[in-house]
Amino acid sequence: MTGDNELRQIVRQWVRQVDGGIAFTGTVRQCIFDHSGNRRWVTDQDLHINTARFTERASRDVFTRKVVRLGRLLRYAGSIEGSSNEKRRHVHLTIGGYRNTQEMLQALTALPVRWRNSTWGYEDVDVKELVTFRDRELWERYLLKDISLRTFDRFIIDERYRQI
Repeated sequence: MTGDNELRQIVRQWVRQVDGGIAFTGTVRQCIFDHSGNRRWVTDQDLHINTARFTERASRDVFTRKVVRLGRLLRYAGSIEGSSNEKRRHVHLTIGGYRNTQEMLQALTALPVRWRNSTWGYEDVDVKELVTFRDRELWERYLLKDISLRTFDRFIIDERYRQI
């Protein structure tokens, strides 16, 4: 079991090592209608799956054939906030993995479109580039504000880059 301090250290290390960095916030649909017409309410597991698929598809937009040829993917870490009783659920991500300005600009344009087209994605999306050290520090604090052992399952770290 990972303690609060260990988890905070993992997040700090990850946010600081991401090249450039994009701060992404996307709101989530509360329910969708499945193929039989029944309502299906969102769960944390749905959001983990949706986030992984969303970043894979955005990676294809940013890196094109390099995804298949070189295995290049956008990397991410973030958290899920909100619940059915509180406020609308939303996902905060720190996204990195691009190597130059062109790839970063492609990521900035691809992310909102891909989020809105994802299964649980909703219209309200906010994407910002983390330019200065201060930007990263503020975003890191924002991500870490609500981490505790009871919310560990709601914290997302891309499994390919998890360092536990």
